[in-house]
Amino acid sequence: MVLQSTQEPTLEMEARDRAQEVEGSVVLAQEDRFRVQLDDGRSILFVLGGGAGPSMEEMDSWAATGRRVHVRFRTRADYSAVAEEVRRL
Repeated sequence: MVLQSTQEPTLEMEARDRAQEVEGSVVLAQEDRFRVQLDDGRSILFVLGGGAGPSMEEMDSWAATGRRVHVRFRTRADYSAVAEEVRRL
């Protein structure tokens, strides 16, 4: 039996597959994840995608110094944010 959703797509669902961008300070780096604190006080936990730019060693040093970065990312269906590009500001 195959179940199909009868739910109409919402703007939130459609935004999941669209690239988004933020700027902020790296405050945590661990394994393949890092957290960026935005200027408005919110923070986002990202998964570092392959080819996104910096290595996790670089991300560790950036977290230690609060390096400001620009992140381009997509939100997956499971609501995780995958960083496609990370660059220093």
